Amino acid sequence: MTAHGPTWRVARFGAFEVHRESGELRKRGLRIKVQEQPFRILVVLLERRGEIVTREELQQTLWPEGTFVDFEHSLNAAIGKLRQALSDSAGTPRFVETVARRGYRFSGPVEFMDQPLVAPIEPTLVEPAAARSSATQRWVVGAVAVAGLAALTGAWIGKRAEPSPEQAAVPLTSYLGYEWHPAFSPDGSQVAFTWNGPAEDNTDIYVKAVGSGEPLRLTTDPGVDDVPAWSPDGNWIAFVRRHPTAPQGDVYVIPALGGVERKVGKTTFTDLLTGPTLAWTRDGKWLAVRNDRDSMKTSGLHLISVDTGESKLMLGSAAAKRLDYGATFSLDGTKLAFCRDGNVYVADLDGLATKGEPRQLTRDPSAVARSPAWTPNQQDIVFQRWMGLGSSTLWRVRADGREEAKPISNSGLSAYHPVVSAGGRRLAYADRVYDSNIWRLPLQTAGVSAGPPVRLIASTRVKGTMAISPDGRKVAFGSTRSGGEQIWMSESDGSRQVQLTKYPGGLVGTPRWSPDGQFLAYDARVNGNRDIYMMPAAGGAARRLTVNAEDDRIPAWSADGKWIYFSTDKGGPREIWKKPAGGGVESQVTRGGGYAARETPDGMLLCYFAASSEGLWVVPLQAGVPDERRKRLVAQHASSLVFDVSNSGVYFGDQTYFGELNDRNRPRTDTVYFYDFATNRTSVVAKMGKELSIGISVSPDEKWLLFSQVDRASSDLVIVDGFQ
Repeated sequence: MTAHGPTWRVARFGAFEVHRESGELRKRGLRIKVQEQPFRILVVLLERRGEIVTREELQQTLWPEGTFVDFEHSLNAAIGKLRQALSDSAGTPRFVETVARRGYRFSGPVEFMDQPLVAPIEPTLVEPAAARSSATQRWVVGAVAVAGLAALTGAWIGKRAEPSPEQAAVPLTSYLGYEWHPAFSPDGSQVAFTWNGPAEDNTDIYVKAVGSGEPLRLTTDPGVDDVPAWSPDGNWIAFVRRHPTAPQGDVYVIPALGGVERKVGKTTFTDLLTGPTLAWTRDGKWLAVRNDRDSMKTSGLHLISVDTGESKLMLGSAAAKRLDYGATFSLDGTKLAFCRDGNVYVADLDGLATKGEPRQLTRDPSAVARSPAWTPNQQDIVFQRWMGLGSSTLWRVRADGREEAKPISNSGLSAYHPVVSAGGRRLAYADRVYDSNIWRLPLQTAGVSAGPPVRLIASTRVKGTMAISPDGRKVAFGSTRSGGEQIWMSESDGSRQVQLTKYPGGLVGTPRWSPDGQFLAYDARVNGNRDIYMMPAAGGAARRLTVNAEDDRIPAWSADGKWIYFSTDKGGPREIWKKPAGGGVESQVTRGGGYAARETPDGMLLCYFAASSEGLWVVPLQAGVPDERRKRLVAQHASSLVFDVSNSGVYFGDQTYFGELNDRNRPRTDTVYFYDFATNRTSVVAKMGKELSIGISVSPDEKWLLFSQVDRASSDLVIVDGFQ
């Protein structure tokens, strides 16, 4: 029997509060994202604080008899998620202690009460379980529409033609703001898409007829509605409503002519670049979504029933560390095309189950494949080849893998999210304009501006992820002016710009100078995943520093130049690690999540971005090891790619980089802030007239600051008639 049973409503320990009835975990009043199973484990451990709770007892609590699941893996994952939410560590636990070969125990004092002691800050409205939408509406698939699709399928089987060089893309939309993620109706006469509206203040789902006419707005929720997908019978449109502060969303369906929307499930997508996946099965009864490896579900592509909300795994593995996304079904429902870790795959289907191993169609280490779309003859797959910082082209590849992928002519260098109509005569995609430039802001003293910013490095292509050299004379930065993203260098006044790296395709960025100014460290996607590289700042051969099979990115030097910090997911959740600059054994630095790190020039402090729910932190270093007991929160809402440190404090932007398409539910006028180490206070350095992009860097003497600003950003939908 538990000591406190049902009498307590709130448990308090350290900076945390557990609200048992609402299922909430709060830290200093701020709600921490935690999933149901880790939360239930926490409640059990609190109830029996000081006692050992065996793994068998937790298994019985979480999974009733008759449940079929990999208990060992699932329980380990749930404990890991709980520790991550509590910023706890298995090696040096503050709260959740592992008792070898027995179970777990909650350590430390706990105070039980009926009401919280700390008033919640910015509470998040959570839909009560009893009020969650249940499937009450039955779906009817139109027999005529299905027959029509089958006829189209049969007519195109065996026919394959190359696109005509005379084909030209013409505008489908030309509105202000972002039009994104087009989706054809089954007959190809209409397109559903996302748009942040005429006032650029709310991202919703719209439908427009091909040709003239005003769009019909289907959704009006304040959230970001994304990736519309048209049901095979043409009656419904599914979409994902993205969560504002987490890489996940809720799946809804709404009548194609407008009406009441209905929630049918959830999805997670930790890789924000590729975002959510949504595709109808050919019978119109299921939706394919992605659930990434940090969710409590098995990583991979899942199916959600639009009738009942039932979710089941379609393609994935609990053990595999990979990302599957961009699912799309062939017209006859016998094949599934999707992307895995940046390449296009195709799997054969037996009903809704995959059979055999998926076949890899592309092998491109210098780009990321996205948004595959079947041509109606089911012999080709069109996809987007993303090369970093806004450079993207359209390609096609044979589904049997017998030929290499080929570019689609006349699609431009900024083409996103291709779709092909069922009749095969129309191709649509988003044509994006994204021009970010590097600006220079003079500083009067640490954290105080001395005047308005001046544009320093400009072109019609994207610039960002800049770093000022230790002597203040040079600037290294990423740019797509040569096609894909590469590292460039200029003088401090922006003159004499030269290209340093020339990797095929691009995807090179986040340069950082060694303390002596002799070397640059950066990340690059060369061998199918990102790794850390080094090269002489004066030019010369580069050396690969990390050789992990996982994704390594965002390097930073230690103040003494002996170590290079980087972010990796090789141990599971993404953490900060470091490796000797001359090569050697890597060691883990953070234990509660980490994405980007910077040491102060004097080597006294480490500033790092923990996670979307944890923010930007600073922690004292003792012999190069963070003293977690003395860490301080710099900012709850900051960007992992828009901060830099000096001995005086941290400069950071207030925007959160959420993949290519940020939350555009408001005109962006971002702000640069300064956190003072001496006073623990934050002040405004400058208010920008526009949106911050990727990167910020302060000069060694703190007399000037560089930042990247989006000077022009929009996208329109274009269409190619007669596409084959």
